[in-house]
Amino acid sequence: MITELQNRFEIFESKRRSFLDQLSKMTAEQLSYKPHANHWNMLDIVQHLMLSERAFLLQVTESTFKPRKPRFHPIIGSFILWVIFKFGIHVKVPVKSAVPQDTMSLHDSTALWQEKRNGLKEFFETLDRTSARQKLFFHPIRGGISSITLVEFLTVHFDHHMKQVKRIQRSPHYPN
Repeated sequence: MITELQNRFEIFESKRRSFLDQLSKMTAEQLSYKPHANHWNMLDIVQHLMLSERAFLLQVTESTFKPRKPRFHPIIGSFILWVIFKFGIHVKVPVKSAVPQDTMSLHDSTALWQEKRNGLKEFFETLDRTSARQKLFFHPIRGGISSITLVEFLTVHFDHHMKQVKRIQRSPHYPN
């Protein structure tokens, strides 16, 4: 894996491992707590993060990337995502395949997430400097993105959901 991509990937992987370690110390009640009926719990967040990575992985492993028109100009889409992630704005997931469906156990979500993460890593290891900068992935708001940009996006996306985790934990009825 090229150094630029590897460094970003390792930072992201370190954050993921730390989060999963934190979750492994929580009770079932804490993992499944929802501040409101229509909000996600910790297990939903883990599943969503895994499903998001799976959606991007499928684009390269099953050749589902098709250059298409994003909802916004890439610069405007980037700005919209920046605002959403920076300020923790609650929005609908832009892709149905990344919405948690049935509650999965932490063990199952973690195992699937590791599988998808390994798949992304294996793909990234095949890239050289030129191919790592090619737009091989598609995001419905931002448009085509490179592997380097994908890891940056996934990291910011992850950080956005860590704010959500903190909000859940600060909820007045969160089980201690």
